Amino acid sequence: MHLAAIVFIPLVGALLTPFLYPKLGKYVGWWAAGLTVIVFILVLSLLPSVSDGEIHDYSLSWVPSQGIDLSLYVDGLSLLFALVVTGIGMLIFIYANSYLSSNEALGRFYAFMLLFMGSMLGTLFASNLIVLFVFWELMSLSCFLLIGFWHENEESRPSAIKALLVTGVGGLAMLGGFVLLHVITATTGTATWEIRDILERADEIASHDLAIPALLLILAGAFSKSAQFPFYFWLPRAMVAPTPVSAFLHAATMVKAGIFLIARFHPVWSETGAWFHIFDFAVDIPFIITSVGLLTMLLGAYMAVRKHELKAILAYSTISQLGLIVALLGYNAELGIVAALFHVVNHALFKGALFLIVGAVDHSTGTRLVKKLTGLAVAMPWTAAFAGIAALSMAGLPPLNGFLSKEIFYDVSLDEGVLIAIVAVAGAIMTFIYSLRIFHGVFFGEQTPEVTHAHESPKGMLIPIGILAGLCVLIGFFPALIQSRLLEPAVLSVIPHSDYFEHHNLALWHGFNMPLIMSCITIVAALAIYKTLVNRLRSQSEYAPKVGMNHIYENVFLKFLIDGTHSIFNRFQSGYLRHYLMIMVLLITGLVGYTIVAKSDLSLPGFSLRGLEFYEYALAALIVIAAMGTVLAKERLAAIIAIGAVGTLVVVFWLVYSAPDLALTQLLIEIVSVVLFVLVFFHALPFAKAKMSKGSVARDAAVAICFGGMITVLMLTVIYGGFFDDSLRNYYFEHAEHEAGARNVVNVIIVDFRGYDTMGEITVLSIAAIALFCLHKLRKREKEE
Repeated sequence: MHLAAIVFIPLVGALLTPFLYPKLGKYVGWWAAGLTVIVFILVLSLLPSVSDGEIHDYSLSWVPSQGIDLSLYVDGLSLLFALVVTGIGMLIFIYANSYLSSNEALGRFYAFMLLFMGSMLGTLFASNLIVLFVFWELMSLSCFLLIGFWHENEESRPSAIKALLVTGVGGLAMLGGFVLLHVITATTGTATWEIRDILERADEIASHDLAIPALLLILAGAFSKSAQFPFYFWLPRAMVAPTPVSAFLHAATMVKAGIFLIARFHPVWSETGAWFHIFDFAVDIPFIITSVGLLTMLLGAYMAVRKHELKAILAYSTISQLGLIVALLGYNAELGIVAALFHVVNHALFKGALFLIVGAVDHSTGTRLVKKLTGLAVAMPWTAAFAGIAALSMAGLPPLNGFLSKEIFYDVSLDEGVLIAIVAVAGAIMTFIYSLRIFHGVFFGEQTPEVTHAHESPKGMLIPIGILAGLCVLIGFFPALIQSRLLEPAVLSVIPHSDYFEHHNLALWHGFNMPLIMSCITIVAALAIYKTLVNRLRSQSEYAPKVGMNHIYENVFLKFLIDGTHSIFNRFQSGYLRHYLMIMVLLITGLVGYTIVAKSDLSLPGFSLRGLEFYEYALAALIVIAAMGTVLAKERLAAIIAIGAVGTLVVVFWLVYSAPDLALTQLLIEIVSVVLFVLVFFHALPFAKAKMSKGSVARDAAVAICFGGMITVLMLTVIYGGFFDDSLRNYYFEHAEHEAGARNVVNVIIVDFRGYDTMGEITVLSIAAIALFCLHKLRKREKEE
């Protein structure tokens, strides 16, 4: 129940918050913050036992017939992410109380924030693939609501839709991967949806033919959520959301979900080459995980350097940092996992602080443009100090926490080869440059008019920023604080037999080694490049690439989605009943015809027309003539009479074949149908006569012939071809008299075995009759008036 409480307290709080808001007013934020404090304490209480190797779980039956339970569990990996989510989330909720105006829709805002926290925690603790998917999509939905919170802003709505579409499509791909995993487990043993069972059967799953497709689909979901190439373009546009949303979603939680997913399934594929090298190249290239991560890191860093708006810089820097973490997860080394999980914590701390600092700057000055925000340290000294700590930690400068994880990144990159090491240094240089733009470019230099009236932020905003900045310093000096209790259990959850921390410790100083030399090169090169670029970047206009994934999304995907949907709708929703019937008839003909050809040999043993009497031929001929008359009649009344004649002749057939009860039923239906047709056409508005070309007539005739031929072949196949199993027919013959008390099997099927179906048909006819009666009475009343 402990785990269920952690997940469902925020979800229940999200449901209650809109109802409490009218009573609590502006204090509703403290109610929401109080819930996050409770959840954080509950998560923190798991730390001692989980760090000792204990796994907590909870299960509740959900869909037992499919083996789907509402099952949760927490190990070192999920606990690390959960502490990041709840700890930083708690500070962001406190910050939001001072940041947001009382004029905002606070009830809706905090409800969405709590919904997001609950869905993220559900994703982290899910022990069942379907449960994970449900919380994953709930997270996408709450993200959509938060990004579009200021829905009156024209940029908010398309940005929210973009995030929902990209992450939603990725989520569907991920679901496909989960289904393939379930299929793999079914073909190799007992089918299961449970993640823990899948991890225990990693060897047999990784060797299956469907392992690679499952991996690619799951990675598509992870890459889309964590803004990896080519799905990165949704994240910068999501910065239109309020700053607490950006800090919560894009620094601490949502974008980390894809990282978590990759780490969670690392044990399944990491023992094979599939995780690292899908294709065999002449040169051994880490194709999938690391290559995507490094490309995203370089692309995000380059774009961050070229941007002028603080939130845009942080958005692209987030993309870059996430790429770094993904690259580390793809390295074929134990040290890569250590560095990745360590940087998850470090990035959440310094990036969360930076987002909140940008919000404080915007709150005080009314702008986020770097070129308008020089010399701000005089007016906001505490904010400047905290910004320096957070920005330099992101740059990887000692003695801050970012320096430690960057050193490990360099170390493991060297093991992957010189080319990877060079890419790592290039990414770190650009990271240092955009970090300097945030810190030096905003808080130093001559004051601009925009900052002359700036003021320090209130304590409710400064305290959360100060805590995050303080943790950056504390972990930098004392990394052992999180090594044994938090980081080591997380690493063991990914690599169960890891002994890394038995021989190594996180430390600020490891001697004069190659990673330290690479850090020195990074600092010197970054300072030199920044000195030459700083003035040029200020004078340049906002960089917007002419070609990119965002352009493809807007000019190709959206255009196809909107224009294509409009075209398809106009084509298929023509307003003509005959078009709809033709589409349905063609679909049925194709599907049934294919099934007949594929499942039957089309041999009809014993089929013969011998023995039929001349009057049977005559009746059949009359039915054909009456049907043709229905089609060729030029007046509606003649067509109604002809179709009534078809039904009446069918009644005669029933009489010939000794089925008077069916004949009576058919006769009543024909009478009612003819009367209804006459009433409808008599009272309805006049219809314009459709003018059809000879080609359209020929097309409709061909469709009708194909459909009629298919029905004929289907009936003959059913009767003579052994198309169906005889067990169904035998069942009716064996049980009709005993269970229904009648020998007429057809009557029994209609009245007893299909009683509810027949009742439904009667209900539909009754509703239609009542509707027609009401229309008739309304028409009479209109005439009288």
